[in-house]
Amino acid sequence: MILSPWNSLKSSIDHLSELYPDMRLGQLLEMVALLSSEGVPVGVAEVEDDRLRDAAEAHARGRRRRLEIEGDPESARRGPKAELLDALGQAYQNQGDRRFGRFVERLAAATGSRLYDVEDEQLIAAARGLDVGMR
Repeated sequence: MILSPWNSLKSSIDHLSELYPDMRLGQLLEMVALLSSEGVPVGVAEVEDDRLRDAAEAHARGRRRRLEIEGDPESARRGPKAELLDALGQAYQNQGDRRFGRFVERLAAATGSRLYDVEDEQLIAAARGLDVGMR
């Protein structure tokens, strides 16, 4: 099954969130952005979606191996961030921003928080507010 670029990124982040259930999305994205850098730390707003996806997938594979978790993550049910990623995805695709990390960082700022500190519920509300504003 071939996924669209957004669905592929969403799936990768969702599967990684299953391995880090206590991390907020902002924390998870900041971690993946650092993992995607090649020796020079970068912020999530600077990372192209495909690099973000690849880093999330690679880290998830390694973490599953270290934790000795078997099974195909693709066959797993939707993870703990599914509702949040659905809301963000709708607003992200409507906004046309080229980088998901930049979009989410701006959304966090609109709530008065930094990406690392923003609560998932704040991002859901902000994304839904944007989506309603687009109609």
